[in-house]
Amino acid sequence: MINYSKLNRFIYTKFIYPTLFFALRLDVKTSWNLLSEIIEDKPKLEGHIKNKIIELTNSDCGSSLADVERKLFQMSVLTKFDYSKKSKEINYKGLIKRQTSGSSGTPNTFFYTKECISNQMAVRKYAYRKMGIDIGFKEARFWNSKNINIKSKIQNAILNRSVFTFLDNEMEQISKFKRMNADYIYGYSSLILNSIAVFKKHKILPPPVKAIICTAEAVTDFQIEQISQFYNAPVAVEYGCTEFDIVAYKFGSKPYKIINPNILIENLGNKSVITALDNTKLKLIRYDVGDEIAFELDKKYYIAGDNITELLGRTQNRIVKLDDGREFHASEFSKLMSTINNNIFPIHLFKVVLKNGGIIDFNIEPQDPSDSTDQNKALVVTYLKEGLPTGLTPVVKFQSIDLNSDGKHSYFSTEMQS
Repeated sequence: MINYSKLNRFIYTKFIYPTLFFALRLDVKTSWNLLSEIIEDKPKLEGHIKNKIIELTNSDCGSSLADVERKLFQMSVLTKFDYSKKSKEINYKGLIKRQTSGSSGTPNTFFYTKECISNQMAVRKYAYRKMGIDIGFKEARFWNSKNINIKSKIQNAILNRSVFTFLDNEMEQISKFKRMNADYIYGYSSLILNSIAVFKKHKILPPPVKAIICTAEAVTDFQIEQISQFYNAPVAVEYGCTEFDIVAYKFGSKPYKIINPNILIENLGNKSVITALDNTKLKLIRYDVGDEIAFELDKKYYIAGDNITELLGRTQNRIVKLDDGREFHASEFSKLMSTINNNIFPIHLFKVVLKNGGIIDFNIEPQDPSDSTDQNKALVVTYLKEGLPTGLTPVVKFQSIDLNSDGKHSYFSTEMQS
């Protein structure tokens, strides 16, 4: 009897994707061979990074590591606005284009050499193989499907993926998902969590998948555990951005680990800047991505293999400013929700809304609707009062959490009037 899933994987990994890479003139094989050689060999990795810094800074080949580092760190930090001005002076012929959505406030268009894209594909291959899958395996993409057109349908077919939201036509989406026999799920954690609620609502078990990869938005450890238990599959969280593609991966409950050997990250207090070591055309050097990242060790800079203890995300939208001038990061709310999840009842989704007068609405959707009791509400208020800064008043509401129009979920917002 023919195993159609194995046949599908064979066709896409051995023929379609290699043909696609060849047509685009991407040398993914060479990039993969280099990554495999250096990614877990620290001396080779450090040698690779030194050579790349020499190339970026136009230093002498005989320069010491200290000298080339000094030359790099003397360069000014590049903001998104600075890049936008600089990019207009570059000849884009032969480069590959990507655009950002402008989530940090400044939409931009970025261009990459074929070598750069090949390196990014090799990093993705490395991450996927850690999960027991590979590039070309059948993907169920949990993504915004509003802009699906003929072009995107053809693209999805070539890339061996189908798009789901489970936001409407629930039974139709369930049937399509089960017929697909996907190897893995990739997409927004909020849509993946929403699929769990849909399957439970209709009392249907999900089809088996080999792995699940959450990307593009924040997800807590208790939500990772919920996803893993429901789908009976390992879960990873991908951290990256349009500018550099994949930066780090979090496998299960382990900390994020940088897995891209062609980047260098500096921690400058309340912001992190990244240097692309392989994008010699655009020279994304000391680029401010707008994220705040906390690292396990205190070092001058961080490379592949280093651990990230906390990914605080966009500083622009995540700093809580109170009426009296005090400030703290919205990630503190996630920590409180984790405490409640572990000590009172399992949480599905939550939304925190800051209002004037120190009032904070905590809108919580329990995994089990029967947990929406007055007794639990009183317990949650007690935990919140103990964990929040003084002077804040928590208002707890048990309710279903609606996702944004693009299928994403923002766990924090402010309605404070200045």
